[in-house]
Amino acid sequence: MLNTVNAQDAKTEADQTPELLCECFKKSDYYSHMATEVDAMYEKFKFEEVKKQTYSYRTSFVTQLGHIGRRAFLNVIRNPRTTTRQVISAIVFSILMGLLYFQIGGEPASAIQDRVGALFVMIMQSNHFCGNTLSTFLTDKIIFIHESRSGFYRTSTFFLAKLFCDLLPLRALHIVMYSAIAYWMIGFKAEFMAYLIFAGNFILTAWATSALYVFLGTFGDNIFDVIPIISPIETIMVMFGGFLININSLLPWLTWLKWFSIIRYSYNTIMANELSGQVFCNPFPDNSTCVSGDVYLNQQGIDSSARGILMNEIALICIAVGLFFLTYVRLRMSRRLK
Repeated sequence: MLNTVNAQDAKTEADQTPELLCECFKKSDYYSHMATEVDAMYEKFKFEEVKKQTYSYRTSFVTQLGHIGRRAFLNVIRNPRTTTRQVISAIVFSILMGLLYFQIGGEPASAIQDRVGALFVMIMQSNHFCGNTLSTFLTDKIIFIHESRSGFYRTSTFFLAKLFCDLLPLRALHIVMYSAIAYWMIGFKAEFMAYLIFAGNFILTAWATSALYVFLGTFGDNIFDVIPIISPIETIMVMFGGFLININSLLPWLTWLKWFSIIRYSYNTIMANELSGQVFCNPFPDNSTCVSGDVYLNQQGIDSSARGILMNEIALICIAVGLFFLTYVRLRMSRRLK
């Protein structure tokens, strides 16, 4: 019993020791002298601005961009398996689309339906080709944070190098191969200018979709963190794309969502490009039933004029530029916070 009491007293005394030491230190002459010096320093500098630390690089922006761009290009060449799979996938799906809708005819009963279905499926496939861009910055995130914080290069040089040496050219290559095969096999409007508008629209659509995926990819450390975010966004874009439901029949308080649908801008452009000025008539002389593409476009609320097509393409460009800019901002934030 006596040992227990002594142990408790010793424990209580040990707990009070730091407080006693602090009280003794505050009563000492050393504490008074140190407090006087600290107060003097505080009074001297409290109204002065704190200058931000600036970083300087040993190489110029152009030099950094050249080296990082070369490294990004070499990474693509050294990993041909991924690029080869994407190219083969684009060729295979374009041939399948061409066989499925091979040389669609002009019968009034099916001409517009077949074309609308083919165009919408091609938009969805081109978006799926951009799915691998989700990991564009995720795979190099740790390396980027280490190298940029060590002063090797600027955030802007890394971002632009990945953009122009990896992301944009590969997406354009796949889309050009896909559209060049499928367009002529399906039998869309046999005009070279119409094909250029078609291919250009799909390239812009792929770039805008890639910008969305890349931006969303900055919110996670791996792909599985981002997939739950992508699914509802893709669903909204498809629902308000103009294919599943007529935009004019939407409730007024929901129509504003159509302005955020990348699919809608792409769908309106290729629909106007394909159906504008076309009239599909029954080939039999005893039945002169005809269906006008312009009438269908008006019913869907699609502007088929050159200005309407141009505005859709400008919208895709603005979406891509805006999302790429937000991605750059996120990269700068990740560099500082990690």
